[in-house]
Amino acid sequence: MTEEQIDIAAVLSSVLPALDMEVAIFDSRGRELYSCIEDGDHAAAVERYARDRLPASENGGRTVLSCGGEQMLLRIRRVEVGGETISVFAIAPHETFAERTGIDYKDADGVQRDYDASVMGIVEGYGDLSPRLREAYERGATIMLEGEAGTAKTQLAELLYLQGDYAQEPFVHVSCEALSDKTWRYLVSGTDSPLFQNGLTLYISGLHILTLPKVRQLVTVMHESAVCRRNRVLLAGDDAPGAGESDAVARIAEALHCAVCVATPVREMRGNAVRVETYISYLARALEVETPQLDSDARAALEHYAWPRNYVQLREVAERLFIVAAGGAIDASTVDEVLKQERVVRHAVAGPSNMEGDLYVLRPLAETDRAIASLVLDYLGGNKTKAAEVLGISRTTLWRLLKESSTAHGVE
Repeated sequence: MTEEQIDIAAVLSSVLPALDMEVAIFDSRGRELYSCIEDGDHAAAVERYARDRLPASENGGRTVLSCGGEQMLLRIRRVEVGGETISVFAIAPHETFAERTGIDYKDADGVQRDYDASVMGIVEGYGDLSPRLREAYERGATIMLEGEAGTAKTQLAELLYLQGDYAQEPFVHVSCEALSDKTWRYLVSGTDSPLFQNGLTLYISGLHILTLPKVRQLVTVMHESAVCRRNRVLLAGDDAPGAGESDAVARIAEALHCAVCVATPVREMRGNAVRVETYISYLARALEVETPQLDSDARAALEHYAWPRNYVQLREVAERLFIVAAGGAIDASTVDEVLKQERVVRHAVAGPSNMEGDLYVLRPLAETDRAIASLVLDYLGGNKTKAAEVLGISRTTLWRLLKESSTAHGVE
């Protein structure tokens, strides 16, 4: 290091603390030229990033690094010095956050990985988004993604981010379904909460589960912090089963003047048999086995199925067909058996949840097992052999469950 460089380092060391900032500088090959990052773990994480990801990082952007239970927003600037490109990585203490369940910071690489691994990413690839949705996002509108459960609203948000002009900035996913009471308080009042940050893509999902007091609190904070003017904001919530838009989602969409987009249910799409085949092919490639083939009748059965649980169910059906086929052909009878299991599961999950219901959720587990066994047997017209196969148990176990069910109701 020359005397001139030592003087520059001395100036940086004295000035940067006054600016409340830590900096690391690297040459074009990722070699460290200077660093005043005091935390050893943070410094090592930044150095690894520079070594591995420097060519892919964008000038003027921010990226997210995870390190020892913390996440850092790293600002990146490039300058030309003596014909060489020098990269300056800067982090301010208030841009280092403790990792919190339900609040996930990602960069574009992380979002890309999540999308590619999702059912929608596997079966749809990078299909065109609705022009109206893309236009609303690009003009900075606050967007509310609504629709049935399982319609890949999170993947729509990820695609908007990846294909938009904020992809060089962090993507922050707040999942209301995963937030504890403590994390909720942090979200609406913490000084380093994403609701009080700038230049992010902020995606808040699961809004349908919020109580009315929480809806009011969230809307108030979002208004007062002007978060929608300082960030790209995407919101999402499931429709109420059989009742359309949930009350919480409707209130938030109206209060924040959202551009509303309703995700398309899978049953309204064409080519669902092809989607199932695509997912089966993905499983076969991942496990390095032969891909099972669907015959024409099997495709027709899948094409006409209603897919009440959307992409979630499409994945489950594809996985079951893949397992049952074991590399062989898949015919209509195999599809029919798998879809029968799906209808049983759906009835068991979405059936009546009152004290008189078949599967009241507060019943003991053993009693629920007996109720499911009885339900499956009734659905299959009393065929005990077929019922045992569907349930994945032996006829003896099924007989015991049914006997216990009769005894529990006073019938011997």
